Amino acid sequence: MRKILLLIPILSMTISLLPGCSSLNVYKITVQQGNIIEDESLELLKPGMTQKQVQYVLGTPVLKDPFHPNQWDYYHSEKPGYGDRVAYSVRVFFKDGLMTHYEKKDITQQAF
Repeated sequence: MRKILLLIPILSMTISLLPGCSSLNVYKITVQQGNIIEDESLELLKPGMTQKQVQYVLGTPVLKDPFHPNQWDYYHSEKPGYGDRVAYSVRVFFKDGLMTHYEKKDITQQAF
């Protein structure tokens, strides 16, 4: 009889704690890397803009390649906590210090 009386509180505590174990979801943060470049910002770019004007619109580029001084590279990668990673790059081209054009490319499938 005493054993049964001791088992009842232990079993009731165990049963009450079990539902908490099944809902242990860890919060995962969204990780953003690089420059966030919106389409509205790209629409502001016009051929003939100076490098300072482009930098004012898009921000500081992630990469200014010393071997290709006439192109700037902007990268953005976003990994939501519970979703697939999205990544894109924007490459801006200059000639004689003035912007000629830019290219936006989806690089989600490429491995980092």
